[in-house]
Amino acid sequence: MRRASSSSQTFAPSMNIHRTPFSGRNFECYSEDGFLSGRFGAAAVHGARSKGVITFVKHFALNDQETMRITVSTLSNEQAIREMYLAAFEPSVLGGDEGTLGIMLSMNRVSLVWSGDHRGLVTNVVRGE
Repeated sequence: MRRASSSSQTFAPSMNIHRTPFSGRNFECYSEDGFLSGRFGAAAVHGARSKGVITFVKHFALNDQETMRITVSTLSNEQAIREMYLAAFEPSVLGGDEGTLGIMLSMNRVSLVWSGDHRGLVTNVVRGE
């Protein structure tokens, strides 16, 4: 059996916004607008879940580039993060019984903290809010 390469696998709806035209994953994202991306993503998650598929959304959060992405530090203020970036994830996560069951983290840093260890995003926002 031939195994697909990791570059050809799609694991979930990509809820990032098109922050810059140079982002390496824009082809996977829905829109440059967090509201539209959120609605499209929630519909995709709902459709997959209604057919028994377990979903998770990606890349949480502020994933801006693919090349050397572990070296990138994305700078933004809390208001912009909440109103633009997190707005895309919220409808898919809060979809009730048809919401996503998981979130794939991004590989970048948010300011100086790796996104997977960013307590404000991963613990406070995702789990607490």
